[in-house]
Amino acid sequence: MQYIYYRIILNFSKVRSNDMPEFTGMLFLTMLEFFNIQSVYLFLLGSGLTLIPSKELFFIYAFSSGVSILVFNLFFLFKRNRIIKKKYQDSNEENKIRNNIFVIGYIVISFVIYYLALDYNHNYYR
Repeated sequence: MQYIYYRIILNFSKVRSNDMPEFTGMLFLTMLEFFNIQSVYLFLLGSGLTLIPSKELFFIYAFSSGVSILVFNLFFLFKRNRIIKKKYQDSNEENKIRNNIFVIGYIVISFVIYYLALDYNHNYYR
């Protein structure tokens, strides 16, 4: 996750209006991780393997898991962003291209799987 965070920071630092690329990068990565965890839960829900029977409990679970991911990323990524930058700034050009493709693929796949999970369970809590 550290390298993905590093690449996201580099891309967000290129945006002129972004004054805090480290923070927005952490929030973006938190959102992706939240989507991944919720996707697994939604696929389990569609299969009938869930422990959360009501809509209210699902929202409590979703909120608490999102806050947990945010706190984890705050302490292990955002607070250590200088160390992470130093660790990965000297990678060679061939690795940068390959790893950029990996990061873009991770982002796209996270959104696609989350969309599929939502589509799979679109009628569950109505």
